[in-house]
Amino acid sequence: MATTEVISEAEAVRRVEAADWEWQSDDISAVLEIISLKRCAGDLKVARNLARLLLAAVEQRQPEFHQAAIAFLQVATEVVARDLDKQLYQQASDVAASLLPDADVEALRAIADLKLEPFAFDQVLGAYPQRAQWRRARLAVLMSGFTGGIEMPEPEQPLAEARELFATLAQRLTGPERGNALVQQAYAVFSQANSRDPAAIDECLALCIEAWPIIGDDPLARTRVYWMLARHGGLERVAKRPLFIFPPGELMALYGPRTAAATAAIAAIFTRGKRASAFELCEQMLAELVAPGFELQRAWFAEFRAHVLPNDPTDCKTVEDRPVMALARGRLARWTDAQIVDAMLHSLAHATAEGLLVFPEITQDRAKLRDWLLAGYKEHIGRRLMSEHEYAAAVPPFILAAGLHANNGNPEAAGHCLQLAADCIRPSHSAASAAIAELGKWAGVLVESLGRPGVYALDELYRACFCHLHTDGGELPLLTLMQLAKGRATAQLDGPFAPPVGRLREVTYALVDALDAAFEANARLPPASATAYLEPEALLIDGHTLLGAYLMDAELQPGSSPAEELANLRRKCQHLYMHRLQLEPGSRPLLSKDEVLDRLPLEAVLVSMYEGPVYDGGEPGMAFDVETVGSSLEITGVYRDSPIMAKSDWEATSSENGFTRRIRFTTGSARSAHVRRLLLEDPLNRPVSREAELALAGQAGAGAFRELLDHLADLYKLGKRQLVIWPYGAYYFFPFHLLPIGDGRIIADDWTVVLVPTLNCRAREPHSRERKEILAMASADGGARYGLAVEPDVIRQTQTIAAAFAIEPATGSAATVNRFANDAPLVRFIHLAAHGAHYSPAPLFDAIYLADGPLFAHHVVQLDLRGVELVTLSACESQLLRFDQSGDLYGMAAAFLHAGAAAVVGALWPVRPTVAEAFFSELYACLAEGHSKLDAFRTAQTATRKLHYEYRDWAAFSVLGDVWER
Repeated sequence: MATTEVISEAEAVRRVEAADWEWQSDDISAVLEIISLKRCAGDLKVARNLARLLLAAVEQRQPEFHQAAIAFLQVATEVVARDLDKQLYQQASDVAASLLPDADVEALRAIADLKLEPFAFDQVLGAYPQRAQWRRARLAVLMSGFTGGIEMPEPEQPLAEARELFATLAQRLTGPERGNALVQQAYAVFSQANSRDPAAIDECLALCIEAWPIIGDDPLARTRVYWMLARHGGLERVAKRPLFIFPPGELMALYGPRTAAATAAIAAIFTRGKRASAFELCEQMLAELVAPGFELQRAWFAEFRAHVLPNDPTDCKTVEDRPVMALARGRLARWTDAQIVDAMLHSLAHATAEGLLVFPEITQDRAKLRDWLLAGYKEHIGRRLMSEHEYAAAVPPFILAAGLHANNGNPEAAGHCLQLAADCIRPSHSAASAAIAELGKWAGVLVESLGRPGVYALDELYRACFCHLHTDGGELPLLTLMQLAKGRATAQLDGPFAPPVGRLREVTYALVDALDAAFEANARLPPASATAYLEPEALLIDGHTLLGAYLMDAELQPGSSPAEELANLRRKCQHLYMHRLQLEPGSRPLLSKDEVLDRLPLEAVLVSMYEGPVYDGGEPGMAFDVETVGSSLEITGVYRDSPIMAKSDWEATSSENGFTRRIRFTTGSARSAHVRRLLLEDPLNRPVSREAELALAGQAGAGAFRELLDHLADLYKLGKRQLVIWPYGAYYFFPFHLLPIGDGRIIADDWTVVLVPTLNCRAREPHSRERKEILAMASADGGARYGLAVEPDVIRQTQTIAAAFAIEPATGSAATVNRFANDAPLVRFIHLAAHGAHYSPAPLFDAIYLADGPLFAHHVVQLDLRGVELVTLSACESQLLRFDQSGDLYGMAAAFLHAGAAAVVGALWPVRPTVAEAFFSELYACLAEGHSKLDAFRTAQTATRKLHYEYRDWAAFSVLGDVWER
């Protein structure tokens, strides 16, 4: 008698990965057994990988390929039905097509299931479309960058194919197997028609009636045929037969979590009248559904269980009997504690379709139970007010409910409530004000609980609020909105970024190890490949415009060359860093206008920017909040520019070999890119080219900018001289100091311009530590191994700076990454002069090339630079950044700020070595004489302008961060 060898999962993986393994029939049977066990246990990742590897290993062998292909199709069906994985579905369809011409019954059934199950009506998902909508939106955010999107084919075609395939199966089979095939054929018709087409319903009933006498004991077929007959009145046309309730453990062993849940859900609905049986069935399914990825199924059974609680004295047959009404009418006095708890849980299930994802935990915690009830009640109130068009009154209950759900670990419900709040904000100006006031209390909790989807959901809320800035009436707290919508995570940082912990630590450091190895391998590639990653990426646009794109999860690129694999590894590491930064807990409160003014020097003017859609006009809008001691002004306007700038956001899409990439841009990206390009052109013996001059004038005269510049002229007459700008998006790269203000003058003639990443940058206290004055470091040939020219001027520049402080600079072989890491935390000023590279796809890998290799931004963020007052970067484009949808910044300059440094001075575009030497030498000469950092910057800018009058030279330098003395 033949036996199947029992092997471990690790041994199965070893065999399918070994290129020289000599496959025997028993080996294949053993691996297939592991795949089946993993599939039924819901461990679909392991099952899918094993099936895919086995399929490739036996590709040239028959009948082994036939067996492996069927196993692969079975696993793919489960994965696609759960995750909507388009790429896997396409791969499985290709395998199915290769099997179809000579398919036996087993193969035909696997192919038909692939076409049916991912598209079939699912009682769990179909019952609550809003929940399914939120989950799919979340998957789109988390997965689109890594799988090429989750767009699946429209269901009609696959369901039609399933219908024909099961019809063919029914013709080949007899007895119970034929009955089961007829049931699946009927279910394809049922799903395709979505219960609306009378002709399809008649066909479905006819197939069910034909199958009824001959179906066997297959639980899926029996429950589905019972469901379809009951839905369309067909039970009266067949002999009465009770629906047998199959134990959940058996269903899991037969089908795996998804199908088991769908089958048990139908059984639970038909046994609802027997509360004890239905409750027990839900309990058992919740105990079985422990595999990750089946949260919706757990939610369905948890919520259904709330409707069959044994001690619940309420019912749902009429509105008057519903638990919310019963609780409101004060019936609690007549109920026992057990009845009160069950009625509360039933009430919560009615108040929100998302409310019981963690049902087992909250039943033992009365305080948490009260929070759950309050969340459900607040959503109930919000819905009632929303139905009465009381939008402003509805927003606070929705946001409160979202916060309570988030605080209790229920992100699905919290996200749903945020969406309801956004739906209220769009038609109501007053609702926007109410939302901003409420979000100030809950934003941190919501982001921490919801993760990246929460960041995106909150961003949509802020943008919905912003659309009302242009309307008359009411007062929208613009400064509060900006603090919520821009740089909230950066505002919470205070010093070095804490090392990752737990699983995130393992993943992060595994990626960094892989990157180190890949970087060394990349350095040995031919020159063209070795330097490819240094170039600004141009997808459908040039590097200037890419700076204005949101740094998103969906930027992976196709290709398998070493350089492309390295680029994608870097992107993944960047995404991990973004996620951690967004979820970093913080307690710093939002600042009031009075608190902002207390932190501003008397001669400073703070200009905070925000841009977003204006819904009624369909055009992008810009807003400025201008604050200074003795004056406050809010300015809003609407752009009316070129077509590409007449969008609040725009998107570039590139497709290659079926791999789709999308990059989303802000409006300011096109405007900033246009000005930057023109500024870098040869001005032909002018300070700036005529085209650049016209572009700057056009910006200065556009909408809200014109009003801002007029107001600044008035403030200048009052003695204001420092212009502190908190930009939005691509405006971090815009040369504000070059905007014309009339009479042939520009802003830089009258103002010292400082950019800040957050209003809280001045809230950080200096780190107490004995400090040296300066670390001056330069590497002339650090980039030579990567194809970059030797730059001897940086050595002379750094020696001049060091001499001003009477120290020895770190140059040549002394300019190493290790020395920088050791010395940088111990000084007041840091000056780095070397080749630099801004790596826009993953700015965590912005680099400055020192003697022993690159100093990456991800090295910098791990240092404790609190107490470092100023960092100067004499490297090309060292002040370039990327920003995410929440307005947090990434790049080399941002890395120094994240690590605790107060301010960074760098270049917005490439500058000539002589210009950089003139600027930084003058700046540090002033600092060595005891001048303030702001005065030193102003003096250096003015002196460099006298020597190098072209805008593309002296105007390249900008300061980002806190440069004021305490």
